Amino acid sequence: MSLIGVIPMAMPAMLYLVLALGSQRLSKVGIVSRVTFALEDLATIDDMLFNMTGTLTCNKPCFNQGKIEVYAEVHNELYKEPIDAVILDLVDDPEKVRVGIKLVEHRSQMCVATTLMYKTTYVDENGSICSVLKGDLQCWSEEAKEHILTRIDKLGLDGYKCIAIGRYVYCHLDIIGLLPFIDELRSDSAKAVDNLIDMDLSVIVLTESPMAITKHLCRRLGKLGSNVLHANLMRELVRNKNETFLNINGISNLFIERNRHVINSLRNKFGRRCAMVGYEFLDGESICESNIGISVADATDSTKSESDLVLTEHGLLSLSSAVQISLEICQMMKGCMVCAVSSTLHTFAVRLILLLWRVDNSYPVLQCW
Repeated sequence: MSLIGVIPMAMPAMLYLVLALGSQRLSKVGIVSRVTFALEDLATIDDMLFNMTGTLTCNKPCFNQGKIEVYAEVHNELYKEPIDAVILDLVDDPEKVRVGIKLVEHRSQMCVATTLMYKTTYVDENGSICSVLKGDLQCWSEEAKEHILTRIDKLGLDGYKCIAIGRYVYCHLDIIGLLPFIDELRSDSAKAVDNLIDMDLSVIVLTESPMAITKHLCRRLGKLGSNVLHANLMRELVRNKNETFLNINGISNLFIERNRHVINSLRNKFGRRCAMVGYEFLDGESICESNIGISVADATDSTKSESDLVLTEHGLLSLSSAVQISLEICQMMKGCMVCAVSSTLHTFAVRLILLLWRVDNSYPVLQCW
């Protein structure tokens, strides 16, 4: 009778031991588990969602000097910011472009809620006070708008985003140029996506990028495909519980704070279990909304603190290894539970048979055991 009680009591300790073994195996492939039962959650997911910027891509803009369009003759400002750092690398002698320029003010500001724009005021070599703006400029003249938007759409087919450069002179904004840049994929992104798809997981890319850019990047991700949905069409599909929503490869034009609505729709409307891979500060909300949150190695500290699994090495190949390990660990846990239950039933059945047959088991039973 003691075995009947001891075996079930020992089962939780055995399961924790198996989970600890799984966490140790995860650490060997470069993943830290912050939650005890993260492996169980990872083994049951249906969809793997990526906030594209910083996870599938490097989040390092690469400018193509041959595609830069200049509409006016200007000097670079003195202040060196992230955009300047990349542009000045394209110039043979960066110091020459700063000759005769005196910096007056530099500041960054948010425009249209989430668009970051840099504004620099300086005095040029002719003594004129000018302000240069870099970012998503919406106050173009009608003449420049048609040409620039056509150019942006054409560049988007090759995966290029654009930064507009404008200059304020006497309260008039002139467009100086257009800087096309591309955020390159990580070297192992396509391979990692292929591995996840081979495990029968649905991979969905979430991004603020336009449709053309999203389709271009999805086509480069191995077996993923280019079935991309515009964010404005998502609400209708979810409301009608349209199964088409489950077959998409990506969602474009999606503000990052709406990523959690995608996860919430998949979980509550379609009964799917989701894993979210994040990088940026605002990814914390969508990670909390998912069944299991994953952050990449160079993610922000706040994102890592909300995640269940944290990648310690750059790259995404360890994700497929983590899913494989979680499946093996869950299979091992299932085997332990079956063994514990069967052992309990076997012991109870033997004891019951001996009692029914009224066998004197004082000595023979000990010998039998």
